[in-house]
Amino acid sequence: MKHLKKFLFTALTVFAVFMIGMQEIHTEAALPAVPNDSFNASYSTYSKQVTVEVGEGYDKYEVELYNSNMKLATRDECYSYAFFKVRLNKLYYYRVRGLNYERETGSYVPATEWSAYKAIWTPNKNAVSVKLASKTSKNVLIKVPKVAGIKNYTLYMSSKRDSGYKKVGVIKPGKTKVVSKLKGKTFAYYTNYYYKLVPKVKKAVSTSPVIGYFYISKTYR
Repeated sequence: MKHLKKFLFTALTVFAVFMIGMQEIHTEAALPAVPNDSFNASYSTYSKQVTVEVGEGYDKYEVELYNSNMKLATRDECYSYAFFKVRLNKLYYYRVRGLNYERETGSYVPATEWSAYKAIWTPNKNAVSVKLASKTSKNVLIKVPKVAGIKNYTLYMSSKRDSGYKKVGVIKPGKTKVVSKLKGKTFAYYTNYYYKLVPKVKKAVSTSPVIGYFYISKTYR
């Protein structure tokens, strides 16, 4: 009986040590996540190019770009910026992960998990129509395009280019919204107003607010 108890005790001890070791291995193998606020994207209508700017902390970054159907379009490895040629007035998703150089293999290996997806809209200059309801009216008509993957657009407006944006409403793709006031006041003559549109995407991805937006100024006469 003593030998049996001693055997069981030894077996349980070995098993416990084995499990602790496995837990340590699992902990060491777990990779950190890339913070959503450590990377962003912008686009150029002129060059038809999306630029993804990554943060610091890793030897290199891998960036993937997906179309609106979540199919991989292209990927790139970079140190600070990744550049992608795109089609205008489309919705794209992108994600990043950090890479570190491994001397043993002489290659770059993943140092983080893939980030959550973010999205960017690439509107061309004529994608959104902004005009007065008539020559004598101060009402503004804003028409947004239909873009695959975009459910609707949230409209923000301001009398200042870089601040003071106020939510005006939501516009469905292909529809026009009439805006007559900003912050309770009718639009003034000979004044520039700015707006930005934030698309709501159809895909249920974990992402920060969509980066794709733009503003234009308009003098109402």
